[in-house]
Amino acid sequence: MLLVLTACRKAPTATVSWAFLDFPYDYDLTSVTSDTCGRWHIVGGFGWHKGIYFTIDGNQVSTPDSLTPKRLNRITTAPGGKLVAVGYTGYYLQKPANAAWQTGHIFDNLNILRDVALDSHHTGIAVAGVAFHIGYAFTIHDNGQTIRADTFEQELRACAFLPGERAVASGYGIIIQRDSAMQWHRLPYYGDFFLDMAFPAPDTGYIIGHAGSLLKTTDGGHHWQMLQHHTTTGRNGWRAVYFTDTSTGFIAGDDGLLLKTTDGGHSWIRAGGLPALPFYDVHVCDTTGLLIGAGGTIIQFDPDF
Repeated sequence: MLLVLTACRKAPTATVSWAFLDFPYDYDLTSVTSDTCGRWHIVGGFGWHKGIYFTIDGNQVSTPDSLTPKRLNRITTAPGGKLVAVGYTGYYLQKPANAAWQTGHIFDNLNILRDVALDSHHTGIAVAGVAFHIGYAFTIHDNGQTIRADTFEQELRACAFLPGERAVASGYGIIIQRDSAMQWHRLPYYGDFFLDMAFPAPDTGYIIGHAGSLLKTTDGGHHWQMLQHHTTTGRNGWRAVYFTDTSTGFIAGDDGLLLKTTDGGHSWIRAGGLPALPFYDVHVCDTTGLLIGAGGTIIQFDPDF
């Protein structure tokens, strides 16, 4: 019998079925999304030189396309079937359905675009920062044109829309929330590098920190609950979170870390047997999960563990 312990204790381990996908390149793979189950879109590259994009259909991995001279950090789907990617030195790319990539910039300097989110009103948010300090939150049109830019003292890494034309962003010891009047306000949560967030439903969302902090909202960001606070060790940092519904989610991170919850983040199981590699993103669709990471790592896994 497998005992499931609360998140603030060491998670029990369950065996997971997994396999490497052949990818004969050593690019760091940073972000993955899917438009239909079985078709994955992935970006990455080499830091300050080369940003790449490729797809996976089933088990077939396409040859990477070089899109930018700097690494791409995030890819996401937007309304209307469009893909959007952002990366180093302000690169903002969009790919309308059945069309080629269009390349642009939100800004031109050494700051790094980290994440982007678009809504159904043709507006979006992009966040940026470098070296832990000076963060930017850009309100943009979906073509990348900047409507306004707000500056913060800490680097920002993740963002998402909330109901009522509001938004939330997080980063190095900072979580901020934008109200319907387009004003950002800092929330009283500190002590972690809040790297990623997931909203499986408009009212339900999760924010994770690299040191193991986990926050949850069930009312569209009006209130947040700290489910746990920086509980990991240095080798097991959290980097990415993905939820398939409001209860079932996955966290990926350093040293082969993959966690799963089925009760909305209150308890977790760790996947056993994965290689001790750094995973930068995780995505799950139906009966297949995908982990990507450093040095061209691509792992397919069975999420039913």
